[in-house]
Amino acid sequence: MSTPSTRHMTEEVSGLEEMSRGAHLALAEGLDGMRGTGAPLSASLRFSSYARKKESGETELLLHSASHDTVDFSAVESQTVDVNERHLKHYVAVFDPSNSRLNITEAKKLTVRRQVRKFTLNNDAEGDEDENGGAAPVYSSRAALTEAFGSKKSRKAVASMAENRLIANSTSSDDPLAKAILSTSAKPLPRANLKATDVAEVYALSTLVVPQPTAATLDSMPISEWKRRVSKKKPVSSRYRFIAHRVGILGQRHVEKPSDKSILETLQILRYIEFLLDVHRYVSSLPQKQRLPHADQWPDTAIKDGHHMPANTVKQVAMHFFPDSALTNFSLTRLRTFILALTLRIPPGLAVSAGAGMLAVEPSDVLLDLALDRSTGTRLYRELGCKVESVKEAERTRWRLKVLEESTSQSAAAAGGPLSTKKPMFAKLMLPLDFPKLSQGRAVSSRGRR
Repeated sequence: MSTPSTRHMTEEVSGLEEMSRGAHLALAEGLDGMRGTGAPLSASLRFSSYARKKESGETELLLHSASHDTVDFSAVESQTVDVNERHLKHYVAVFDPSNSRLNITEAKKLTVRRQVRKFTLNNDAEGDEDENGGAAPVYSSRAALTEAFGSKKSRKAVASMAENRLIANSTSSDDPLAKAILSTSAKPLPRANLKATDVAEVYALSTLVVPQPTAATLDSMPISEWKRRVSKKKPVSSRYRFIAHRVGILGQRHVEKPSDKSILETLQILRYIEFLLDVHRYVSSLPQKQRLPHADQWPDTAIKDGHHMPANTVKQVAMHFFPDSALTNFSLTRLRTFILALTLRIPPGLAVSAGAGMLAVEPSDVLLDLALDRSTGTRLYRELGCKVESVKEAERTRWRLKVLEESTSQSAAAAGGPLSTKKPMFAKLMLPLDFPKLSQGRAVSSRGRR
């Protein structure tokens, strides 16, 4: 029987297997501390023991300590890799002075892991309860158990829950931890205002229009040619379907009500969307390995009415979406999602607005302009928090879609083309936002496990 002193265990940490599951163990007073692989452990740590039986009938032991203010300690069984110590066992003798009995117990070989505890807003209050004799928080203990014994799926779920809890409980927009998690999510999306009470403020124009100030940039959009042609009842042409199908309606409203600032702003947003579509068209035509040229070196045909578009606006947009001039898929997707978010600002059909508490758009035109298939476009709109669904009968009436459908049917019949009978799908942004649920991975049957 080998009984080495606890002070001299330098390779593995020995733990006590207790008689009852879940009992608390205190290290003997006066010890300088336990030592693992170069990591000293304080003698003041209190460990809780947990055990489970394997299929082979053997018992697996776990020790866990949450007594430290900021760090959780988990000790799991490990095997000796040294051939000379493979058959060597350690024992601990515990003397009980109350009944003068000496219990000799095998000391399991354990490996200790440290993990910084994930705090929530209630951690400080819970810590105060611990000092006053209250119950210790159990979430960290459960997370540690899952980390030690849980499957890959359960460990991933615990990590996601911790991140979501930190973001949801953050009461300050300046919370550095919440900002760090949001910044590392690496989503090529405009930043959503999750505290907005008005759906129009979820993606405010100040976050979608570059450069600032927003009003000055929109006022600089060249729409004089649009107004001139609409006032003379001439058609306004555009290389983009989304623009061509909407500029006539919005231009006519502005000509009829030139003092209406909301109509003017919508027309300016439509022109800004056309400008971003020009940027997307030019950038997409370049080889992916090529770096984006400086805005001054873009060809004259890259931007429609480029001589009327402020040079600073073109430069700032290029720097905003392609800061390092690299034509990455991330940067292109980010440009596309900004365009899709802006399309929600254009009223659907012949309506002045989508209605109270809603922004909506029929995305088929803009998806064709961006060369995106329907599934990809639907996914991006859902990433923005939209519901993508067929139009309801009440919405069809309110948005005066029947008038457009009749006009489209007459044009198709005159051209000899087929008539579409499918209900159009709309992307609708409403509160509360409807973001896609996180995938938990494919379920694995018991037969497929090894």
